[in-house]
Amino acid sequence: MAVSPASRCIRWGICSAGHISNSFASALGSMPPMEHKAVAVAARDLSRAQDFAKLHKITNAYGSYEELAKDTNVDVIYIGTATHEHCRLTLLMLNHGKPVLCEKPLASNLREAQEMISLAKEKKLFLMEGFWTRFFPASYKLMDEISKGTIGEVKLIETIACRCYKGTVPEKFASLELSGGAVTMMGCYGIQYCSMIFGERPVKIAASGHLLDSGADGQTVVVLTYSNGRTGIVKAMINVSTPMNVTVYGTEGSMEIGPIQWCPVEVKTPTETFTFPVPDTATELKSPNKGGFHYQAEAVRQCLLKGELENSTMPHEHSLWNMEILDEVRRQLGVRFPADDKYSVDK
Repeated sequence: MAVSPASRCIRWGICSAGHISNSFASALGSMPPMEHKAVAVAARDLSRAQDFAKLHKITNAYGSYEELAKDTNVDVIYIGTATHEHCRLTLLMLNHGKPVLCEKPLASNLREAQEMISLAKEKKLFLMEGFWTRFFPASYKLMDEISKGTIGEVKLIETIACRCYKGTVPEKFASLELSGGAVTMMGCYGIQYCSMIFGERPVKIAASGHLLDSGADGQTVVVLTYSNGRTGIVKAMINVSTPMNVTVYGTEGSMEIGPIQWCPVEVKTPTETFTFPVPDTATELKSPNKGGFHYQAEAVRQCLLKGELENSTMPHEHSLWNMEILDEVRRQLGVRFPADDKYSVDK
C-alpha cells in the first residue's frame, strides 16, 4: 500500500491508549498537520480510548481493536500494546489491509515475528518494528563516525539498560503472560545496537542472570560473539541504578552514545561531543526525549509515500536477528512465555 502523493498526510490509527501510545500520539500532535494526523484510537476499554482521544484531539475512539482495523479512514496503524498482543494485533491489522508500525520487541518470540513478516509480505503491506532509537540523529551520527573509521575497527560494544524498582516491579517487567522481563523490555535495545553496528547475526550467544519470583528475568547479562573477533555485551537489570549509555570500542579509540541508550541525544567521540536536541511534543510528558518519536513517524511516512514495504534503517532481517537472540537468551535462562506454546490469530 502506497499513500497517494496527492494526499501526503498520513492518517494514523493508534492501537492502545497506554503510556507509550500516549507518547507517540503526543509527538504526532506537534508534527505538521498536513503530514501526520492521528484520526482514530482503540482500547479494550472504550472510556480510556475516549479520554485518550480527547487529550490528543483524535476524532474517533473505539472500544475494540477490530473496529479500528475496519476504519477505512486510517492509512497506518501504530501498535503500542504489551508485547504479548503484538502478534495477534499486527496480524489483525494486516488482514484488514493496514500497514503497521509495531512497538519493540516485534513479538514474543521468533515464531511470531516470522508469522507477522510473512503475512506482511504476502499482503504486500508495510511492517516495521518500532525501535525508535535507530531514527534519532544521534544514532545516525554514531553510524557515520563508525563508517568514517573515527575509532578504527569496532571490536566491542558494551550496553547497560536498567530501572531500579524498590517496591513492586511493574507488571510489564514481571509478567510472563505479558511476555515481560528485563532482557525482553530493556535488553532488546542493547541487542539492536549490536545488530545495527555489526550488521550480522552472532555466531555464539551466552546468557546468565537471575529470575524474579514470577519466573521472568530481573537481571541478565548477555555476551554475543561475532565474526572477526568482535563482541557485544548486553546488560539488562531492574534492580540497579546506573548510567544507561552505550560504549563502542575500536582499535583506535572509543565512542559513547546516550545518555539514555533508547532515546540518545549525544555522541562522544575521542575528540568531540555532538548533541542533538529532540523536538517538542504537543502535550507535556514526564518521560525523557519522547519528541524523538517524530523521527520514526516521519520515516514510516516516507516509506508509505514511496510504496516501500520495509524500512532500510530497521529492516525485517534485523528484527528476526533480534528475536532469535532473545529466544536463545530466554532458553538459557529458563524463561518461557505462554506465547511460546500458543497464540491466537484473528483473520
